[in-house]
Amino acid sequence: MRRSLFGYFLAVCLFAATSAWGQAGTNSGVIAGEVTDSSGAKVAGAKVEVTSPALIEQARETVTGDDGLYRIVNLPPGVYSVTATQAGFSTSKREGTEITTGFTATVNFSLTPGSVTQTVTVTSEAPVLDTQDSVVQKIVSNAVLESLPIGKSATSYPALLPGAITPVASQDVGGLKGEQSQGFRIHGSTLVDYTTLRDGMYFGALTDGGANRFSSNNPTATQEIQMETGGYTAEDWNNGGHVNIIPKNGGNDLHGSFQADFGNKALESGNLTPALRALGVTGSTSIRSLYEVAGGIGGPIKRDKLWFFADARHWVGSSYQAGANFFYDANEAAAFPNNLYYAADQSGPAYDLNTYTDVGLRLTWQATKRNQFTENFIQERDCNCFYAMGSGLLAPEAATHHYYYRDWHDQATWTFPVNNRLVLWAGFTATVQDIDTKSSGETPTSFGITDTSANFTYGADGTGLGPTGSYGITTTMNYNENFTASYTTGPHAFKFGFSELQARGSRFATFSNLAGANGFPYGVQLQMQCQTITTTTGPYPSSLLNAAGLPTTTYKIGNKTLAAPAIAPTSVNSLSCPVVPGVSTQALLPSQLVQFLSPYSYVLHGENHAVFAQDQWRIKRLTLNLGLRFDWFQGSDPAQTQPAQPQFGLAARSFPAENSAVNWKDFNPRLGAAYDLFGNGKTALKVSLSRGVITEGLTAGLAFLTNPVNELASSTTRSWTDYNGTLNPLLDGADFTSGAGSGSSTLPGALPCDSKTGANCSLGPANTAGFYPNPNAPSTANVTYANNVTHGFQNRPYNWMLSASVQQEIVRNVALSIGYYRTWFGNLTVAQNTAIPTTGYDQYCVTPPASTAYPGFGGTQLCNLYDPQSQYQGLASYLVQKASNFGKESDVYTGIDAMANARFHGLLLQGGVTAGHEVTNYCVEVNSPQDLFWTSNPSPNTSSILELNNSNNVNTSSTVGGAGALVNDAAPCYINPPWYQNLQFKMAVVYTLPWWKIKLSANEQNLPSIPLQATYSYKTANVSFVNAATGRTLVGCSTCRLEAVTPQTVFPFGRDNQLDFRLAKDINITERWRIEPTADFYNLLNANPILTIGTAYNTSAPGTPGAWRNVTSMLPGRLIKFGVHLDF
Repeated sequence: MRRSLFGYFLAVCLFAATSAWGQAGTNSGVIAGEVTDSSGAKVAGAKVEVTSPALIEQARETVTGDDGLYRIVNLPPGVYSVTATQAGFSTSKREGTEITTGFTATVNFSLTPGSVTQTVTVTSEAPVLDTQDSVVQKIVSNAVLESLPIGKSATSYPALLPGAITPVASQDVGGLKGEQSQGFRIHGSTLVDYTTLRDGMYFGALTDGGANRFSSNNPTATQEIQMETGGYTAEDWNNGGHVNIIPKNGGNDLHGSFQADFGNKALESGNLTPALRALGVTGSTSIRSLYEVAGGIGGPIKRDKLWFFADARHWVGSSYQAGANFFYDANEAAAFPNNLYYAADQSGPAYDLNTYTDVGLRLTWQATKRNQFTENFIQERDCNCFYAMGSGLLAPEAATHHYYYRDWHDQATWTFPVNNRLVLWAGFTATVQDIDTKSSGETPTSFGITDTSANFTYGADGTGLGPTGSYGITTTMNYNENFTASYTTGPHAFKFGFSELQARGSRFATFSNLAGANGFPYGVQLQMQCQTITTTTGPYPSSLLNAAGLPTTTYKIGNKTLAAPAIAPTSVNSLSCPVVPGVSTQALLPSQLVQFLSPYSYVLHGENHAVFAQDQWRIKRLTLNLGLRFDWFQGSDPAQTQPAQPQFGLAARSFPAENSAVNWKDFNPRLGAAYDLFGNGKTALKVSLSRGVITEGLTAGLAFLTNPVNELASSTTRSWTDYNGTLNPLLDGADFTSGAGSGSSTLPGALPCDSKTGANCSLGPANTAGFYPNPNAPSTANVTYANNVTHGFQNRPYNWMLSASVQQEIVRNVALSIGYYRTWFGNLTVAQNTAIPTTGYDQYCVTPPASTAYPGFGGTQLCNLYDPQSQYQGLASYLVQKASNFGKESDVYTGIDAMANARFHGLLLQGGVTAGHEVTNYCVEVNSPQDLFWTSNPSPNTSSILELNNSNNVNTSSTVGGAGALVNDAAPCYINPPWYQNLQFKMAVVYTLPWWKIKLSANEQNLPSIPLQATYSYKTANVSFVNAATGRTLVGCSTCRLEAVTPQTVFPFGRDNQLDFRLAKDINITERWRIEPTADFYNLLNANPILTIGTAYNTSAPGTPGAWRNVTSMLPGRLIKFGVHLDF
């Protein structure tokens, strides 16, 4: 069917009238206008020619229609001369028309009678406003990129774009962060809808949700950057932040550039203040290594026939991390069980390390007069070493090294102007990457351990099955094919196009060396928690605690009696728990463990097919942009086998191929209008409305979740009670090959283990029954999806984006714009546990302890929480279905942008102010009445809205198979933040002094403070049930979590204000050789905004490892980088 569809479409493209409209997702611009005589009459048949060094063929031409209109499309960025010629009239010529990506320059001519041999060169203002396209975009040229003090990475581009929201931990100073986070949200879009393009074609990784953290971008090989944020056309894959990198071409003259810069610790300032020290901060993020060397050279292999551009780059960014936990674990190599506790090795501070090396070659070939080809190949070798260290949630040995050892990208295009009106274009892109996730320092006896009270992992990785939670190989392959045919006739400019995006992904995950560590099963992650301990008469005496803060005699947790842990009395534990002598004593003790299928592997495929048609219809001063896009997504699964898990008694399971695991078809209208209010190109009114489907990332979307391997219950959480002090349930008789409770206390008078309920068991029952499948139905999934969620017409998750703006050129080269934006989402889904009736839950309340360090937090009872009744323990049969089956859920963003753009007398100024808020309402009852107050079924966008970023938390206790339903992670279901919380200001300025060729430039960002999050982990001892039997215990989770503060709460440390400044001087060595030494002052004002904090709510003193609100990352202090830039 696909072949017949493509064949039919190709035939239509070849014989229908079509045109290069819209400029979105493109690599070129347009020159268009009208030719009249001196009386205003239309001049038909006039020849219009454009010339530029950017054209390998040197010139292109067309003729005006009966209405005097002309349009020349597919023009690469550059400066053009435009000439209009007609018999009986003098030739008219316009110089200096600059074309950028996605820009339509209006160039009108009024011909005077005379001879064509007479040329009248008209000097007029270059157009500032695009009065024909409704696309909302920002163009940053190579000259501007080179002039500004930014990190020269794709991560830095959002710093130039007002309204762009990036993960706060990725905020960069001088390029220290590398390329780990290239995406951004804009106007309420999701982060997965961020799209990377190169030369107008999809260049991201569909397996990574459209982002491209696998790749860096060499600034010396970049012509300009197009950032598209609204007014999307039918060519665009989705609604969201789009970054289109336009590479440099060669030319008829040899040219190139070279740049190098470096910074070190001697060029850095500390930015600790008394206020930060009061929060327990003892050190700030500082440089370990930072330098870059890059260069590119281009020119002719054969003039006007074959051009080349070659480039190379090596870039290293590494920094030491701030915070109390950023040290290696000194206990890691200690004998069991002493290695279960974390001891901060002060001599081994943590650091991240990002290295990028790439080489590239681009060829442009004018094969014939009408056939032009380009080829662009890039090879990289990169590493995000100590990945995610900036999160503040890992000790170094628990982080991973992400090596991108097979990382190459290839692009090819063909352009064929059939005649003056019809242009055919085809393009192909391939991106292939392998991520080898390796250990960063575990030992043969390492354990992967998480302190859930502090939300801190140490010892080894092992918190999940993805690339950041385990070791192994992840392979991604993405192929993008495009074909368009363009035609211009009279007031219409049409375009038909076909796009195909194919993705292949696989993952083979392994865990730490736990199999050889004291007999623990392979694939088990251990979890500790601060727990209140007592004696039979009251609080446990603090005088009886050992050096690790652990009891040295028999103690009680609730009504359970436990033996003292068999740990050396001199062992060090840096993750201490709150102790108030004579009042309350807490100790870090075993809480639960998580079993993961390991090894674990899957393979999946995804294919996006799209056909689009659009017309740009000019009606006097009104231009209508009318487009329609048909998207067809198919997710398929090849036959595959999940390896046996002998440590859990699980046999290998095989799954047949599924060719239609996900199959969506959607029509997406893209409508827009632009109106030249006074007809002079100085005032433009624009409006657009576009529907876009949410990007289906193969490692997070339904194509991944419906994969038969991923539908398995891939993990299960079990309570772990160390009755006998052995710190190993196997020594207490526990059996990991069964999902029943096992192991028991050997203390006098102890009750036997109840294998069904888990009472009195060292190892509780598996909380996910599907982890241990019925041997008669070994492939039964515990998560299924309604057919209208995974298949059908208009069933794919989507959003609508509305924009309306006014653009005004105030004076020559100075323009202002004000825009209104609104985004709303549809086809939201929820996960319902059909194994438990809505009446099968009991209500309970929990009271987080009051914080003495931060009065006003904690101490308030939180209710309307529900837990399954004991007869439903471990039952999980989730059906993912439309939220509309249960009520009306909504997710709506509203915002306003005000922008300025000025260029005159050596000054460039770009920037603006934005404000907006996103209101979400997920208050519909799905499983229990808890859903009317707390949401456990967030939409794909919720974590971005809340900025809770569950991916930043060790969230192993709440994963239910592949549903991703945070069944026991409760967050408020209604969120309505005030507009001012999202107010931001960004401004970039470049000014060349009128003497000595001294250049000053600056980039300013003023961003909101981070939200305050308080994730409270609690157990049965902390809750009180309403109308439940005495002795009732939590069965839905052995450790549950909820957000103890509302998401609107802001961390009270002020806004984030970062000013970067550059001082440079142009030195002309010869007429063609120019050198520019630079001094960059990043974070000039030495600001110290806090970027991330400890989010696990507890009452530990500030600065104590694991304490709530501990500063885990902050903006590095002032940094000076010296560099040099050479152009020739």
